[in-house]
Amino acid sequence: MYKSIIYSVLGLIPCIGFGQGLVNAGMTINQSSGMSIYVDQGGVSNLQGGQINNEGTLYLEKDWTQSGAGTGYSGNGMLRFEGATNQQISGLTSVTNLHVNNGNKLTLGSALSISNTIDLNNNGSVELSNNNLVLSSGAILSGYDANNYIITNGTGTFTRQVGSSSMVFPVGNSIYNPLSISNNGTVDNFNVRVEDAVYQNGTSGSLVSSNVVRKTWFVGEETAGGSDITVTPQWNTSDEGSSFDRNNSGVAYWNGSAWNHPASLGAANNLTATTWNIARNSVTQVGVFVIEDAQPIGVEQLADGRESNISLFPNPAKDYLNIQFDGLVVPVTSLRIYAANGQLVYQEQVQIEDDQVLMLDVVQKLAASTYTLVIGFEDGKYLTKEFVRAL
Repeated sequence: MYKSIIYSVLGLIPCIGFGQGLVNAGMTINQSSGMSIYVDQGGVSNLQGGQINNEGTLYLEKDWTQSGAGTGYSGNGMLRFEGATNQQISGLTSVTNLHVNNGNKLTLGSALSISNTIDLNNNGSVELSNNNLVLSSGAILSGYDANNYIITNGTGTFTRQVGSSSMVFPVGNSIYNPLSISNNGTVDNFNVRVEDAVYQNGTSGSLVSSNVVRKTWFVGEETAGGSDITVTPQWNTSDEGSSFDRNNSGVAYWNGSAWNHPASLGAANNLTATTWNIARNSVTQVGVFVIEDAQPIGVEQLADGRESNISLFPNPAKDYLNIQFDGLVVPVTSLRIYAANGQLVYQEQVQIEDDQVLMLDVVQKLAASTYTLVIGFEDGKYLTKEFVRAL
């Protein structure tokens, strides 16, 4: 027979509930399998060492708050948030099964792990703020879509395990911007959040608003090293910055000190009328990921006179290209060469502080064409110079 306990009945049980909600101040509540409890006039406050063991289904119209030494929630049952407004869950560290079906969002007031299922029912989102949401190995996430997803509006991240099969991280900030990851390396737990901005130096510096998708995906891993991942970020047409060319784009990532640009650019995949994605594979280092076009992020022509300190010869070049440095005020730390189509064909980390001539014999391996040499300085600024590879 179907069993249920309605809040108004619970109010008759001493020390369990009063007023508008269920307050458990130090008692132990055991809910059997197949039983449903509806807290339909308020939320749950589990306090002062109270224990709630849920093997059935517990429905809430308001918030869940838990605090106090020895206070706990356990059981293999379902915790369902089904109010008509935003709700919050705080104080819990682990839930076996979580459903959000409130047509709004459930905000985390503390870090939370899910051991079995989390279902957004295509009718609710989970907002992380500065708290992490962790999906345990083997746990299932379902019911997400472009309107119902994991909102990463702070430093909180969403974590799940990734092996060779592609796993979706259904995250977004002001709008849905999921990231998919597959891993041909060692199975690991990856965490993701997305921010509605792109910065010149990955996580700092001036905002970049042109020639990029104005989103940054932050990707971390539990165990450093051993990964060989493919990342596929998704964006909306409205996310694109000015002059962005999605037909000649790629994924770049910031490794903590410099941008690693895609070896080649291509056309984005058109998913719907207004959504797009593009992949980058063979990534062995996690970090900050962005989408750029043929004008690489971090590259800007300087106007402070440094052009006069650097010259190229011979130009056109055939077997080698000399770079002459004279009177450098700021050391040069990187060199990159881009083909006319935006493809990165050469990059090198250097440390040049004094007057010298550096010979690049890699030029002899290039096809006859016009190329752009990007010279990076220690202060994060860049200078570009063109040269021709002669026949």
